[in-house]
Amino acid sequence: MAALQTKSELTDHSGTNFAAGFNTPAAGLADLSVIGPLVAFALVSNRVYWRLKTLGKVWYDDGCIIISLAFLIAQSAAMLASNNNGYGVPSSQLSQPDIEHALYYFSQVQVYYKLTINLTKASIVLLYYRIFTTRAFRACCIAILTIIFIFATSLTSTTIFQCTPIKKIYIQSTPGQCLDHLVLWRVNALYNILSDIVIICMPFPVLRSLNLPTGQFVGLALILCCGIFVILTAILRFTTLGTSGRTDDPVSGTLPSTVWTEAEACVAIICACLPMMRVLLQRWLPFLRNYASGSSRSDNAVVSQPRYDQASELRPYEHLESDDGSRRLHAPCPIVPRNPSQRYSAQGLPVTIVAGFKADA
Repeated sequence: MAALQTKSELTDHSGTNFAAGFNTPAAGLADLSVIGPLVAFALVSNRVYWRLKTLGKVWYDDGCIIISLAFLIAQSAAMLASNNNGYGVPSSQLSQPDIEHALYYFSQVQVYYKLTINLTKASIVLLYYRIFTTRAFRACCIAILTIIFIFATSLTSTTIFQCTPIKKIYIQSTPGQCLDHLVLWRVNALYNILSDIVIICMPFPVLRSLNLPTGQFVGLALILCCGIFVILTAILRFTTLGTSGRTDDPVSGTLPSTVWTEAEACVAIICACLPMMRVLLQRWLPFLRNYASGSSRSDNAVVSQPRYDQASELRPYEHLESDDGSRRLHAPCPIVPRNPSQRYSAQGLPVTIVAGFKADA
């Protein structure tokens, strides 16, 4: 990062230690910076474990969420370092070296936050791309990924180079000029909210084309709607930007929005990995597995072939269930052309997109 190249220009540290913020007004932020990444790490680890156990390898969406987790850890570490130098404490109670170091690490938090959020969005869209195989939907996924890449690159670069020279970000007495950081924060927040809404709504037109039993449709919809929690945190963060952006004290006055910044990054990764908890919960709580399998077999329900156009193709997965109830996911079957006369049982073969989604749920 460009900011890291200028750290030598910081004033020598005064030696003050604020215990990573655990004994300052930023104590809640410090707790979140520890607990959030730990929970995210546990869920990402669970996701990778089950992916390796069922598929034998990780996919691009898993790779994105792993890199996103790495940036979240870096973000939280920078946040704790900023707290350790007095972030959240009024500037009048800090020395000049404390202020400079606190703002230096705070500027890194802003960069890592944007990388974490956008990689998590990309992971979700890549998951959609792998599961849903219609050409129109995959074209939509590629378009969304392109938009994410453009915004991630532009917003991250603007954050790094928002001041000329760069060191004016954290050494505010330096002669130079800066962009209006409040405008930058609001543009980023609006992009996050709108893109999250689009990403959550993307699969529903495809799901509506499946004649699913109500229970299965509701279950899939609830899994997809986990992202609503991310939207809520993004909206709550947006409501704090006005006050934080106009504060005269960037060390303590930006604390409310920074809490939601950390929360949004953690919640995004957690929600992206929550669907994989279904596999673990069904192993620990057998009645969930029995309920799921029972509802899919009840009344010999049938699922019609999805209403795709003539050029559509499916890549079904084959599932086998052992005596202990654990599932084994075999390699994808060959491409199966659309057959308008084919009817599919709710539990039988060939398995439709829904079965592919269940492997990820």
